[in-house]
Order: sequence, then structure tokens, then C-alpha cells
Amino acid sequence: MGIETNIDVTKRALLFKRKQLDEAVQAASRSVGSLTTRTMKQQIVGAHLIGTSRRAGENRGIVAGKPSNVTGNLRRSIRSKTRQTGFGKYTVVTGAYMVYARSLEFGNPLWHTNARYPFVEPTAKLMSENDKARNQYIKAMRRALTKRGVS
Repeated sequence: MGIETNIDVTKRALLFKRKQLDEAVQAASRSVGSLTTRTMKQQIVGAHLIGTSRRAGENRGIVAGKPSNVTGNLRRSIRSKTRQTGFGKYTVVTGAYMVYARSLEFGNPLWHTNARYPFVEPTAKLMSENDKARNQYIKAMRRALTKRGVS
């Protein structure tokens, strides 16, 4: 009497599902990076002319406490990087890569006004309060878990 098992089929199906889940987490991580980048860019509002202060007469739509768009360099420098750190583990880093971004976020001791114009902190707060990042992962995992097929 012989015993037949479907262990090989089961192993193949589990490996395929593992691959699907990892791809889902990767896609969700990239999506979170894009969403965070967009949200961070939206924190930069209004404008003033180069060489003029924020209080000068030609200010257009400047909001107190938020950085304003003067040259567009800060907004263009904001980007996300996604890096895999293990199976199903991805690190998403979003930031501005202009030298003066840190001064805007935390203030600069050389500024006599002691002003700061944060855009990273409000972005993190928005992403956290609205569960935007979490929802991206939940959607991706649901899709991967309900997807059928073995290759």
C-alpha cells in the first residue's frame, strides 16, 4: 500500500504566496513613499520674490509657519527611497535634499527671528493621523492574500 501526499504542491503554493506577499509589501512601500512625497510637497505653500523677505509686499499666498516656494528647488529635492532590509521588510525614507532644508525644519540660530518653517513634521503627523501609510499596506496585503494561482 502506497501513501501519496501533496507536500510538493503545498510547498510550491506556499513559496508562491510568499513571493506574492513580498511583492505586495514592496509595492505598498513604494506607494507610501510616493504619497509621503506628495504630501510633503503640499506643505510648501505661497511664494515671495527672490531677495525679498516673507513680509515684503509681493507675497502670494504665504502661510505662517510653512515654507514658501521661492525657486522651487526645495520642492524638487523632495523624494523617497525604498530599500529592502529583509523578507517583507522595506525601509522608506522621504526627505528634502537641499542644504537649507534642515534650517527650515528646525530653525537656524543665525536667523534673528527664531522662525522655523517645518514641512517634514507636519507630513509625518498627517500620514499618522489619517492612517494613510497603514491603509496602503492593508490594501496590498488583502490583494495578495486573495490572489490565486501558482506558477
